[in-house]
Amino acid sequence: MATAKKSEPSRWTEELSRLIASLDASQKQMRKLSSDPFAALRQLDGVRDHLKEAGIHTLDAIEAVRTKIEADCMQLAVEFWGLLSDACRNVGWELSGNTNRRLVNRAIFVMLEGQTVRVEGVPTGCAPFVPAVMKILGELLQGVGNSEADLKAFMTILSKAYDSASKPAQECSLEILFRQCLLEAQKPTFWRNPTSSSFTPLTRPIFRYRISEILRLGLSTSDGRSISLGTTTMTKDAWEFYSPGEQRVILAGRLSLARESGANER
Repeated sequence: MATAKKSEPSRWTEELSRLIASLDASQKQMRKLSSDPFAALRQLDGVRDHLKEAGIHTLDAIEAVRTKIEADCMQLAVEFWGLLSDACRNVGWELSGNTNRRLVNRAIFVMLEGQTVRVEGVPTGCAPFVPAVMKILGELLQGVGNSEADLKAFMTILSKAYDSASKPAQECSLEILFRQCLLEAQKPTFWRNPTSSSFTPLTRPIFRYRISEILRLGLSTSDGRSISLGTTTMTKDAWEFYSPGEQRVILAGRLSLARESGANER
């Protein structure tokens, strides 16, 4: 016996149910748009695509809101450096440079490419929405240790690493020195039982920051040696540091620890 066809009202009801479900899902998405306009724009585009799949190709109200959000995104990209500068100032971080690549807190480079922000140490880009960028920077700058006691403790690590990696009073490659400092920073318990919880991190931004701060404060090792940076012809080994004396970012490739000329020998 042949199956009876569904009545016309049943088919209409099913089609309307699918449409209502699509509208309901879209309404829920629009109710929780992100405060980040770049994320909100992606969400709204998703709603628009979803509605198109349901057969609704134009909704003037959605298009009008989308236009406003897109304008906000463009304005945030244009004003990014000014807004980031204000945010950094509010938390006590210095922003150095005047190009689309700047140094935050003498530690982390941030680059703006169109509407994409690249933060050193983060594999993927993000939108130029300053609150989100500040959250990333805050996480990366944890453990910087900017007190004088922290910096003196680092000077001890630095001098041990330098003495292990180079001959006395000779320049040492910063790349080699950084890696040696990472080893010297570990507590004896780590080597007995290496685990992630017992590992003491030393990131490149932290290393860069501490070198700059030691130079700014004029700190020396317990035996009276001071840091001196040198250039290099090996671009791959070059590091960028904020130079307090020159008040700009400089390129360096080598470091030496030596007593100043005329200082008393130990």
